[in-house]
Amino acid sequence: MDQRTPHLRLPASRVGLLLGLITIILVSTFLASMFTPMGTHSAAAQAEPTQMPSQNQGELDFVLSSGFPVSVAVTGDRAYLGIGSKVVAIDVTDRTRPLLMGQSVPLADKIWDIAIQGGYAYVVTDQNDLHIFSIDNPRNIEEVGNLDYPDTSINGGVVVVGSYAYVVHGYLGLSIIDVSDPKFPREVSSYNEAASQLYMYDVEVVGNIVYVATNLGFFALEAAEAMWIYKLSSYAINTSNNVAIAGNYAYLDEYAGGAPPLILNISNLSSPRKDSVMLDHRLNSPVTAIQADANYAYLTSCSRLYVVGVHDSLDIIGNK
Repeated sequence: MDQRTPHLRLPASRVGLLLGLITIILVSTFLASMFTPMGTHSAAAQAEPTQMPSQNQGELDFVLSSGFPVSVAVTGDRAYLGIGSKVVAIDVTDRTRPLLMGQSVPLADKIWDIAIQGGYAYVVTDQNDLHIFSIDNPRNIEEVGNLDYPDTSINGGVVVVGSYAYVVHGYLGLSIIDVSDPKFPREVSSYNEAASQLYMYDVEVVGNIVYVATNLGFFALEAAEAMWIYKLSSYAINTSNNVAIAGNYAYLDEYAGGAPPLILNISNLSSPRKDSVMLDHRLNSPVTAIQADANYAYLTSCSRLYVVGVHDSLDIIGNK
């Protein structure tokens, strides 16, 4: 985290939710066997990676070892990953044997988030730029358009709904970009609260409502015709890096101290309220992605996937 298809910050509509989660598990399991946490790599660990079943094992190993995936978007039987500064296409028709299909030419900056809409991949980099790639031929992924913003190191997010890309750029706030012509994207509206030092991490869009995870908590904005942006409400918590929306509920992580992720009731958008927490214990590491549908919330933390029932029970009903 398609309008925003599932991705590891993973993104609005969750068309390929379960498929995306399977891909997340597959890729993260492989990476967990290849990489130890930052700062603890050893020569032996890097020299003897666990084998991943694949007909073109060497090729896939080379791509994955060239950078750490921080985002994945899935459409049909194809997964598109942001690995380092490349967009990489993987065939996941057989979930046990992912096959490398192709990759883009490296960008100048590292990819932070990716969304798929139609035959295009929309990428936000860690230096605040939007890049658009044609993925009609996954063996020849080509950049067709881009929109540059002032260079600044960010943790940004992107969602594409219809003809608009919704991009959050840290302290620069939210940009709504017309991508009806992917070769010539143009910003049509923006929103920020510079005076409050608001930092935007993740974004979701449902209809004309934009939901944002920020350093000050949860924000709900109205984007009338994608042009005029108004703040509807907010809910203060410690820094939230991820947000997912399903029905009348918002699912948020609370970054500080491994606090259990929250469920907010947003049936009254003018006054969101805490409904419950998703887990009955604190986490040992930050949440890296949240997905949700009408019955379950899915969240990843380090190499573990939690599947949480959000109606009958708030206990963990499965984890890997």
